[in-house]
Amino acid sequence: MSNHPAPQSARWDVVIPLKAIASAKSRLELGAMRPRLAWTMARDTVVAVAECEAVRRIVVVTADTTTWRSLPIRGLTVLSDPGGGLQQAVRTGVDAVAKPSEQRGIAVLTGDLPAARSSEWATAFELAERHPMSFIADTAGTGTTAFFMRSDSSRLPRFGERSRTAHLDMGAVELSHPSFTTVRRDVDTRDDLREALALGVGPNTQALMRTSHDVPLQ
Repeated sequence: MSNHPAPQSARWDVVIPLKAIASAKSRLELGAMRPRLAWTMARDTVVAVAECEAVRRIVVVTADTTTWRSLPIRGLTVLSDPGGGLQQAVRTGVDAVAKPSEQRGIAVLTGDLPAARSSEWATAFELAERHPMSFIADTAGTGTTAFFMRSDSSRLPRFGERSRTAHLDMGAVELSHPSFTTVRRDVDTRDDLREALALGVGPNTQALMRTSHDVPLQ
């Protein structure tokens, strides 16, 4: 955990639920490289968020607590996944931070956004401050990569293939901006990974890809 204080402009607490690395990203079908790639993508996702001055605190909920607690990332808190699936992990993270309000919001993000840039997150948080609930849809336009709350923390986001519709039905506002490319590009398949690499992934994923010459992306 980093001891660096949050910037005075920090107004968001971020929750990122992560599957255990050993079982994460099973659809990628990359053999022995899959867990290493899941780890680097998650790390790049968290680092990009931590570099955004709008963020006060990041809560990672995971079974891999020892690995994450060793990282010097500003504002990082690591909680043990209680089991019970994604929704329970989200609830654990949300319960650990202050209730959303006009002064501070809570965002829940997926951990597979290795190309996401802190500048895009800054725009997203700025737009999200205008709404009680809002979200960013994934590149496919059916799922969700980020959900933002400034009121009513009892209503949790629901991630998945049809989560965009579910969030619209909840009354959440879909955020859009011409710059939103990297914050929408989640990675579940090899095609997704190719697109993320074309956008430019973070340093940890870059380093892994440079040293892995046998990655079956075709």
